[in-house]
Amino acid sequence: KPDFFLIEHKHPVIEGTKLPYQLHALPGQEDVPIVVALSGAASPQKHSRINDGHVSYIDSPFQLEYLLELTESMHMMSDL
Repeated sequence: KPDFFLIEHKHPVIEGTKLPYQLHALPGQEDVPIVVALSGAASPQKHSRINDGHVSYIDSPFQLEYLLELTESMHMMSDL
């Protein structure tokens, strides 16, 4: 089981706001945190569409340390 999924919002095959729901529909992946990387030009409206318990966003480019802190906090929230 992966620790988390890191996906790009501008995915060439499927829109980044739909992919998290498809990943969580896979058996055993329901609670795996997903981080969606957004370009700096992405609107706050897109941010709010993809934020939920196991899905968060990060502006791209991003610092690795921030990504690790984000995924750690998402894991801690899912353990509650």
